[in-house]
Amino acid sequence: MTGRTHQIRGQMSQLGFPLCGDVMYGGDGFLNSEFLSLQCCELSFRSPCSPFESKEQNKFRLDTSWWSAWLEEYSNAQSEDQIEATTNSLDKSKEVKQLQVMEIGNPKTNVSGCTTPFVQLSPGKNKYVVIKAGKTSMPETEWYIRSSSPIECGGPYHADVARSLVEDLKQKNYDVVIMGGGRIDFSEKDKHAHVYGFSYGFGKGDHEFVSMLIEKHSEYSASFDESDSLY
Repeated sequence: MTGRTHQIRGQMSQLGFPLCGDVMYGGDGFLNSEFLSLQCCELSFRSPCSPFESKEQNKFRLDTSWWSAWLEEYSNAQSEDQIEATTNSLDKSKEVKQLQVMEIGNPKTNVSGCTTPFVQLSPGKNKYVVIKAGKTSMPETEWYIRSSSPIECGGPYHADVARSLVEDLKQKNYDVVIMGGGRIDFSEKDKHAHVYGFSYGFGKGDHEFVSMLIEKHSEYSASFDESDSLY
């Protein structure tokens, strides 16, 4: 009724507590299941037999959920190795922070002139990152846009989209800062890209600026939506 889709999922993720299994909003895959760890536990309503006179309530409650056995096993884990084997969400958070503040030093190679494309988009609705890169010898900063499907970049997170580009620029002696992200709906047939949404790990990209970069460095037209309600 409010028009705010995925309200609990989006707001919990923005607070830093994404739901287990909710990979769309930053949660890790859970027990190899396609289900979210979000479940109604209780329903209560007035008896339909006499809705205007009776105050009798019908109440139904679940004492366990499909993941209860896993939680019990986790609680009983005694060693650090057992606990580490049951969750890996902290590892993803650490990777995001490392990519956010990455400064390139001691490069393995020293490439003069960067052949890395400024804009690279994957068809469909995919996550994107915008990256600022430069060198002390360069008069101007360069900007790079990447969007990739989870299959192409190896994972469902913005960090997965950014990883290969950051590593590529690292090899070319660039200082790199990830400036934010979101989603890009790209139609190769229509030659159009629509920029929207945000990244919980890297923050919201400047969609208007990103749209300008897409049009500047490609043959595509671009539009944008700065609304924060678009998860």
